[in-house]
Formats: sequence, structure tokens, C-alpha cells
Amino acid sequence: MSHMLTRRWVIGGAVSAILLVTAGLTVKWLNRTPPPVKPPAVEHVATIMTGFPFGGQIAEINDAILCVSGPSNRVNFYSLTNPTSPALFTSIEVPGTTKAITHSGQYFYLSGEGWLRTCSLGNDSLVITNSELLIQSNILARLKVRNGYLFAAASTPGRVKQGRVFIFSLADPTAPRLVSTLVSPPQSGFADIELRNNLLYVADYYGKRIEVYDLADIQNPRRVHSQTVENRHCSTPFEPWRMLLKDNALYLQDDDSWQVFSLTDPMNPTYHFDLQAASDVEGSQLLGDLLLWSASGVSGEPPGVLVYDCRNAFNPTLLARTDFGQFNGYCWGAMNSQYIYQPDGPSLHILKVPELPPVSRKSQSTSTP
Repeated sequence: MSHMLTRRWVIGGAVSAILLVTAGLTVKWLNRTPPPVKPPAVEHVATIMTGFPFGGQIAEINDAILCVSGPSNRVNFYSLTNPTSPALFTSIEVPGTTKAITHSGQYFYLSGEGWLRTCSLGNDSLVITNSELLIQSNILARLKVRNGYLFAAASTPGRVKQGRVFIFSLADPTAPRLVSTLVSPPQSGFADIELRNNLLYVADYYGKRIEVYDLADIQNPRRVHSQTVENRHCSTPFEPWRMLLKDNALYLQDDDSWQVFSLTDPMNPTYHFDLQAASDVEGSQLLGDLLLWSASGVSGEPPGVLVYDCRNAFNPTLLARTDFGQFNGYCWGAMNSQYIYQPDGPSLHILKVPELPPVSRKSQSTSTP
């Protein structure tokens, strides 16, 4: 009898142990982290040759014309009559490497170290309306057109940097006229700007700050706020050099990551979260609800173009990315509602803009964190 009881205890204990192990494995399986879902590939439509050597390039687009700068002193203009096969119709020389391009209607504005140039585009021709407007000892790094004014973020070369924003009137769009200049303290360098109502937001690369200016009096801008940006990923300083504005969110980028700030109080940007830890995000652009990144390497992945869905400005989601070839991420792409035009050394890739998926009710809020 005792042998039978002992056997039952042994068998019962073994069964209990098996059940406990099984239960533990089941819980572990239920709590497992699912593998990351690879985003769909951006559709590659075509590639044309620009004739430029390998190097950094910038693209800018209006309705019918694509402007692409090379790493030297040449800029190409392409007709987009056939948007999948841009046709070169003219190429011009500029005083040096182009640092920034923007446009307003038929006018393109190009800038570099010490110069600003205006180009007027007709149906089939391009006219340089002013040979060049010289802004000596200033690197004009970013251009924005708002409300009849051209804003140029700049810094001085050399060891002692000083940030400036030049404000030009476009009352005559063929000849920008300087009306005022913002000057920051030494050891600053203005890398990018954004505008909202009467406020100008400045990314100070060398000072590692966000600065806010009141433009109610455009000829006498007044600084109303300045704050240091902390790096929440590592011990190296966060050096903001790219700035984008979407709804109530201010996106701030350095070489390794993005930070998103809330503008609930427009004069006091408040840190909200990091969009993504990245590696060398070189160029970016917002078009409607899409955020375009040109990256030389993101999260250990190869260089490429990434497209984010930003309908919820405080919760951008990766929509698609490129998956072809050895891509030179050190170039800035441009896009319209249908296509992305991405320079890549001697090549220009034409990519299809991915469609946005349906929005769930839960994620419809776009203006508040």
C-alpha cells in the first residue's frame, strides 16, 4: 500500500511540475516581445543621371520645376512636365557651394557663403534677376519665405561664431531688399528657422539652444525666449541644426536624433519626447502629413529615405522606407503630392509617395500632445 502511495506522490509531483513549467512557458510566450515589423518599401519609379560627382546635394521643387544643386558651384533645373522623367532644361553657375534653396511661385532663391541669388522661371527659360546679393562673411545656411519676406538663417565662419537672421522684403520678388537683421551673442550659429504667426523660432547649432523672436515689428525683432536643448540619449551635446513645424509640434534635429517640443505656450517650447534615436539624419522635409528623412544610416540600418505619417504630430509612425542599392544619405530630397525626388551623388531617384492608411478614431488628435 505504501509503495502505491509513494508512486502516486511521485507521479502527482511530476505532473504538477510539468504543469508549472508549461504554465511558465505559456506566460513567457504571452509576454514575449513581437519581432519588429519591417515597413513596406518606398516604390522606386526611375533613376536619372545628374552629371554631378558624389557629394552632398539639395533639391527644391515648385509645381513644374525641380532645382538640384551639386557639391560644387553648379545648379541644375529640370522640367517636370513628365514627373517620372525630369528633363534638364538649363544649368547655371553660382559663386560657390549652394547651402540653401527655397522658392516662392516662379522665383527660386539660392544662397551660400556670402551670397544670395534670385532666379525667375518662365515657361521654358530661366533668368537670373540679380547677379548676386553679397552678404559678406556670412554663411547663409537656410532660407524660408513667409508673408512676403525672405528669411535667411546664417552664421559667421571662423572660430568665433555669431548667429544672424537676415530678413528681406519681397515687395519686388526679383530683388530681395534687406530690411532688418537679428544678431545673437558670440559663439552662436543659426542653422535653421521656422515661423508661426508673429514668432520666429531659431535653431542655434553652436549655442545648442532654441531661440524665439517676436516679429510684430519686422524692422525691430525682439528676442523673447532662449533655452538650452539637452541630449537625453548620450553625454554628447545636442546641436540643433534642423527645425520643422507641424501643427502644435516643433521638431528639432541634430546629427543623431530628433526631439519634439510642444508649442502649447508658443513663447516657451516644452520638451515632449524623442521621435527616434537615429544615426546621421542628413535632410528632412514636411509636406502636409508626411515627414521625409534622408538618412545616411538609421538604427543600424543602411542609408535611405524614410517617410513618416505625421497626421498625429506627437506620434509620427514610420510609413515606408527605401530598400535599394547603396544610397548616399548625405543629400536632401524634395517631394510633391505624388513623387519624391532624391539626389544621390551622380543619380537622382524618383520615388512614389506612399499612400496614407485610414486613420483610427483613437489617433485623430493632431494638435495636442
